[in-house]
Parts: sequence; structure tokens; C-alpha cells
Amino acid sequence: MFKKLTVIILISFFISPFYSVFAQDNSKPYLNLRIENNVFSPMLKSVKGVIIISEVKNVARIREWTLLIKDEQGKEVKRFSGARKVPDSFVWDALIKKGQPVKDGLYSCEFEISLNAKDVLAVKKSNILIDSVSPFISLSLSEEILFINSGDNAGKNEVMIFLSCGDEGGIDFAKTVLEITDTKNKAVKTYKFEKAIPDFVVWDGCGDDDNPLPEGNYNLIFNVFDIAGNRAQISADISLLDSSGEEQEETGLVQDLKQIIYFDSNKTDLKPQSIKTLQYISEILKENKKNRILITGHTDSTKTEANFKNLSRNRAKAVYDFLIGAGIEADRMKMESFAAKKPLANAKVKNANEQNRRAEITILKTE
Repeated sequence: MFKKLTVIILISFFISPFYSVFAQDNSKPYLNLRIENNVFSPMLKSVKGVIIISEVKNVARIREWTLLIKDEQGKEVKRFSGARKVPDSFVWDALIKKGQPVKDGLYSCEFEISLNAKDVLAVKKSNILIDSVSPFISLSLSEEILFINSGDNAGKNEVMIFLSCGDEGGIDFAKTVLEITDTKNKAVKTYKFEKAIPDFVVWDGCGDDDNPLPEGNYNLIFNVFDIAGNRAQISADISLLDSSGEEQEETGLVQDLKQIIYFDSNKTDLKPQSIKTLQYISEILKENKKNRILITGHTDSTKTEANFKNLSRNRAKAVYDFLIGAGIEADRMKMESFAAKKPLANAKVKNANEQNRRAEITILKTE
């Protein structure tokens, strides 16, 4: 009995200090911020603003508190302050005086609580992106007329729909959609995208039920949303015609068709997806022998893109060489290089460099 009591006393003696330390740690003042919808567009009326949730624990008395929102240069753009009780949450509408939105970019939150004249708790979060610009978007077709007869005299019975989009905050793929509608604005074919937007999709003139659609005029509508909720929309018209028993005269494409091939920084190698796109383009060129091709090379304006002129020329030549290898005649193609002189996206946009490192292929319309 004596031995057992001694063991219990000794265990209690050694454990007690550790328990005390842990108990003190659990009771220390705690301060944190959680930011919801941290990618925000002040242009959207449906969303009130960036929601900043405060978490304050184990603080008995608060002398005063301050929440500052600062831009990338550390300049204060918004201040919340008060004494004693801290609100559970704050809403920042990303507006300055006279209702004007702040500049797009990254912003941080600095939260301080004064317990007394000496003790201050502080926390900083740097993950708010203000994005009021709609996504970059483009849409073009390989054909304006799609022939739906499969007989010997039929014309083209599928069309390539070229797509391109981008945004500094990222694309919301769940909301982005390509629809083909009839003259009554009813969607007859819908393309949804889960993880990425392809360079192109192929349409065979069938609806969502895989049945051929009737002759008539149709409209393609490409709606792209970014993470902040900004939307961009572009559309194009196409006609379905039955070519049964009719000889189709080769006229070539009657409108310019432009497609963009993107490159990695300081690289001229064609990406796997670009090769697939160029294979389809070469087929279009073989079927439309009257059309000529303009290939232009471009770079971004960063210091890493050394020797801009040669790099842009070599990017255009990479596309030219591929098409030569695919059987396209050299006298149908013309190359030009512009270095960084013709950017596709403004340099202030964070993903602008990715969009500007490119070669553009324009299949020129027949006169």
C-alpha cells in the first residue's frame, strides 16, 4: 500500500508541471482572420464584398482594435477601428471615395488588438485579389456553313470551333459554357468544361441527343466566367444546309480564320495540344487550297525573353515548318515577327506574359 501511494505521489509530482504548462498554453490569447470570397469583383452588384471573419479567443478585455487593408505597396486603402468588442465579421466592398473601385491587384489585411498600453496582438493575411476585369476571350469558326448531307457531293460536314480565354484570377470552369442555339434562342447543343478549355471543339451538326439538326441558322454563344464572377461573352453565326445532289464549288474560306499557338518562356517547341490543333488546321488548308496563310511570331516583354526578334521569328518558323511537313505549300504562307510590339494582353494583367508568348495563324479569306 505504501509503495503504491509513493508511486502515485511521484507521478503526480512529475506530471503536474507539464499539465500546468499545457493549461496555460490553451488559455493564451488567440487572434486570427479568415477571409471568404477572397477573389472579388467590385463591379458585381450581387456580391456585397470581401467577408473578413475575426476570431478572438481568451481575451478578457480589449482596449481598442484596428483592421487595416493595404495594397501591394503597403498603402492603406481601408480602415476599420473601434474599442472593446470586436465585430464577428467585416465586409469590404473594395470601393474608395465617391464609389470608385480600388485598383485591381493583391491586398492584405492587418489586424491589431491592444489589450493595454503595452500588450498588442497582431495578425496579417495577404490573400485578397481584386479583379474587376472580364476574362480575355475569343471564338472563331473553320466554316460559316456546315453541310449536313453525307452523300458524295456533300460539302464540309463538321466545323471546328476555336476557343481561347484567360484571366489573372483563374477561370470558373463550372460556369463557363459554349451553347449552340436556334432562331428561337433555344439551346440545341451544349459544351461544358470541367478542368480546362480546349483549343477547339468539333461540331457535326447534331444536337445534344446526337440527332441531326434541321437546316437553318444557328448561333454559337461562348460564356466565360472568372473566379471573381466577371463574365465575358462572344458569339458567332453558322448555317446548316442540306447539300444533297448539288455540286459544291470550291470557293475557299470567305472570312479570316485566326488561331493562336502558345509557347513557354524562351521556348519555340510546340506543345502537344498545339500539335493537335495544327493537324486540324492543316486539314482545313488542304480542303481550302485557295486560301493563303499569315503566320506571326510574338514574345512577352520580360527580361527573360532574351533576343525578342529572333525568338518571335523562330516561333513563327516552328509553325511554318510543321505545316510544310504536313504538306502545305510554301508559296501559300507568309511569316512575320513582331517581338513584343503587339501584345495580346496588357502587361499589368498577371497572366499577360502567358498570353503574349505566341504565334498567330491567320487563314486569309478569299477575295
